[in-house]
Amino acid sequence: MPLKGVLRWRGARAEVECRLPLGSLIFLAAWLVGWTVAATMLVSQDDPLLGVGFLVGGWAFTGALSWFSLWFERRRARRIVAELDGALATAA
Repeated sequence: MPLKGVLRWRGARAEVECRLPLGSLIFLAAWLVGWTVAATMLVSQDDPLLGVGFLVGGWAFTGALSWFSLWFERRRARRIVAELDGALATAA
């Protein structure tokens, strides 16, 4: 989930804004709907334990994937801002 960013200058001060792309969020929402529908179908076919396990596993996997992606991208964005800050400090 790559972060989209904007750098705005407010006088001598820079403001960094990051946001999540809409396409990635829509994909994850569709992914979760698919897992939920599949789990509901399993529960309705008289296998509730497998359906609940499938639902919990799918949501847990998606949550872990999202958490790791956000953690990685935030770390990368902070390095970029630190590099920009260092370059501006040496140029001044």
